[in-house]
Amino acid sequence: MKLKTTKEIAELIETLVKNRKMNVKQMLLECGVNRNVVTALKAGQMPSADKLAKIAKYLDVTVEYLTGLNDEPISPNSEKDSKEYEFNARDRKDIARRLDKMIEEFDSNEALMFDGEPVDDETRELLKISFENTIKWAKLMAKEKYNPRKNKKPE
Repeated sequence: MKLKTTKEIAELIETLVKNRKMNVKQMLLECGVNRNVVTALKAGQMPSADKLAKIAKYLDVTVEYLTGLNDEPISPNSEKDSKEYEFNARDRKDIARRLDKMIEEFDSNEALMFDGEPVDDETRELLKISFENTIKWAKLMAKEKYNPRKNKKPE
């Protein structure tokens, strides 16, 4: 798998939107994202992880698929996708803290290479999005696994 450039991400989004017989402006309006996101992608600017996640969710694909980190458009746990961003304030704070720590460790190594090349800003942002999604999925799996009410019998 090869990380997609921002232009390739924009082209993939446009293709997915066309397959739904919609236009990009309509899709961005319906998923609540600034209509300039696709234009910015074409210009080499990566949107925030939140915006990319909204677009992916609206198009029924994963962020990893949009960015080239995964070849499968739907995650094996697609029934969990609707729960993906249902975190309480404590969970969001924990996710942010873990993400900051990962990014700090990632940034502290100046000799870091990705696929034999120095990591550029675009790749760094894609990896940050991937880290954030990984932390969120891990949090969801832990919540499901260790939910004390899960095995409780109804009264």
